[in-house]
Amino acid sequence: MTLNASARATADRLIAAHGGPATLTHSETTASSPYDPGTTTITNTQVQVARTGFNANLTNPLLLQGGEWIGVMQVAEGVVPLPVDDLTVGGKTYSITDVKRLGADPDQVAAYEIVAVA
Repeated sequence: MTLNASARATADRLIAAHGGPATLTHSETTASSPYDPGTTTITNTQVQVARTGFNANLTNPLLLQGGEWIGVMQVAEGVVPLPVDDLTVGGKTYSITDVKRLGADPDQVAAYEIVAVA
């Protein structure tokens, strides 16, 4: 089992045991020219998350900031969280700052490691 597949399996177990619902909010503004304010479309998607407080990419734990939400997320097919999206968990909204897909199997529901700040 590769490291990424192992991380994916761990994420699935954490979400199954300790996960809960959250809302992923993506805003996209389209404009036909720089002078056109465009139209903003907001998409809310229900996801499953588990807060871990651990980020495998973090080389120095002293870099953690108060109010950060670090965990894993499962999303529906076709949904890809981006660093510009918001994550609402338990009534509190966080701005996603880092996203890493776990596992590469296209037949599985996608799972991501997420870092977000309040």
